[in-house]
Amino acid sequence: MNAVWKKLWPECVHNFKGFPEPTPVVREIVNLAHTAGMDEVGEEDIVELLASHDEELSNEDLMAIEQVRALEEETAEEDDPEPQLHLTRKILADVISKFESGIHDIVNNDPTVNAVSNLKTQSEVLSLPTRCFIKKKSTKHNRQL
Repeated sequence: MNAVWKKLWPECVHNFKGFPEPTPVVREIVNLAHTAGMDEVGEEDIVELLASHDEELSNEDLMAIEQVRALEEETAEEDDPEPQLHLTRKILADVISKFESGIHDIVNNDPTVNAVSNLKTQSEVLSLPTRCFIKKKSTKHNRQL
């Protein structure tokens, strides 16, 4: 079919001969691998890897990949159980109490009056949203009871 169209309309003929040899790209990949500390990687390895992507995976290959993935998921779940962290009102109140105790110690032991009053004001401003949150939570909790 291309032979006929070549005579009639040569611009429309499919004349793709293939991609050029990837040797400069392969050399660059090998150089990058060597830079990353993988000195055992050679051009043949890269060419083989690129050629392997042209082949379709067989059913056995797909099943093996799925088994490896399932095994990795199992070991990941067993190795790293995520701790369940919950910020409760009690913990939050304890943190605020410790914070206020620290501020109180600074205020009582700091000789500069301006710094003390400034620090006390800032601590009150910082703890206000948390206090509101605790109050709101306790009110909501009391309503549910």
